[in-house]
Amino acid sequence: MQRPDRIPRSWTTLAAAGLIVLVTLPFLDAGVGLARSAFDPAPPTGRRLEAMIRLGIPASDGNGLVGASAALTLALCAGSFVLAGGLVARREWARFGGMLTFSFFAMMLVPLTLGGLGGTSSAWIGVTVAAAQVLIVWLLWSRRTADDIDDAEWLRQRRRAERGNAGLIRRFRVFLATARADDFRSRPLR
Repeated sequence: MQRPDRIPRSWTTLAAAGLIVLVTLPFLDAGVGLARSAFDPAPPTGRRLEAMIRLGIPASDGNGLVGASAALTLALCAGSFVLAGGLVARREWARFGGMLTFSFFAMMLVPLTLGGLGGTSSAWIGVTVAAAQVLIVWLLWSRRTADDIDDAEWLRQRRRAERGNAGLIRRFRVFLATARADDFRSRPLR
């Protein structure tokens, strides 16, 4: 099969990257709020209390747990953004990393939110986030995304090979242009 020089991105790849960013933004907001408040000695109120509640941290805990939760949340957000960037660049590692990461997130979030559905309205937010994570995994698992990333990898390898051959040819031409006739005569070994 002849493949073109430029392959358009699949909508499934872009949708998965967009959903990853969309799902990650609220957690980034909560993580930044926790990081700011981790160094605040005052009891939690307002935005800090709201961020702690969103992440499930008891308000009576000290700042150590808040700081650790903030660091973990921000690290996971950074990893998610790296995965989204890798998907936009159509990298194979980002596809598999996204499937693994968001499968794990969904497996952890679905039981937690289903247990709280009768109690609060925030459980429905968790169900929505879990559904988005399942949708991300489905989009990454789809044949279109796999073909899109495989085609992009094939094109990158072809371009890399062409660049390598062009460099080899250029070096050979320079060698021929600078070589003297004596360089090609056999010389006795000493």
